Amino acid sequence: MRSVAFLACLIIASSTSAQLPSWDNVVSTAKAAWKKTVEAGKPLAEQIAKETPERFRIAKNQALSLVRRAEKMANGADLQHKKELAAELWRVRGSLDLMALLDPQTLKMFGIDVPDLNKLRANVNRQLSKLRV
Repeated sequence: MRSVAFLACLIIASSTSAQLPSWDNVVSTAKAAWKKTVEAGKPLAEQIAKETPERFRIAKNQALSLVRRAEKMANGADLQHKKELAAELWRVRGSLDLMALLDPQTLKMFGIDVPDLNKLRANVNRQLSKLRV
């Protein structure tokens, strides 16, 4: 159960990294989630495992929203706006890459569809390459 709880904390941290301003905050989020899980025990670990698919769905929607914003951006968009969007996409890319490191069976156990994850990663990478500033 500890390994499931740890993986759940890792997924939570990676799914929230797109919302947080720095990688340090992601690490502290993961540490806090792990500490809380260890203190609360099995019931909290099960709750986290149940919440993971919803968290992934939210992160997926946010990533798709960023991809759509990048697609709609005109070629004449100002440099500052491109840089801000690229920074957001980099954070999303990092969280998706972190999730992709997990075993596919583990991802399925948490309700994360591996082909969807790979497709989302490809979309984010494609938009990042278009936004090179």
